[in-house]
Amino acid sequence: MTAASIRLALRTLHLVIGGIVGAYIYAPWGQEPAFVSTVKIGFIPLLALSGLLMWKQAWLRKIMASESRQF
Repeated sequence: MTAASIRLALRTLHLVIGGIVGAYIYAPWGQEPAFVSTVKIGFIPLLALSGLLMWKQAWLRKIMASESRQF
């Protein structure tokens, strides 16, 4: 995958998960126990992880490229 396609996939994932978290905050069915636990355990950590990956993508690619050259 190219860097541009990875960025696009991460942005899309981040926006979709952000929409789900927004629904958790503002929707009336945000009080549903199954939805609450799914958002807290699954979607919020994924949102943080996708944000970190977008932020550090260049650094991670550089590290991975340098490690692959060592072998």
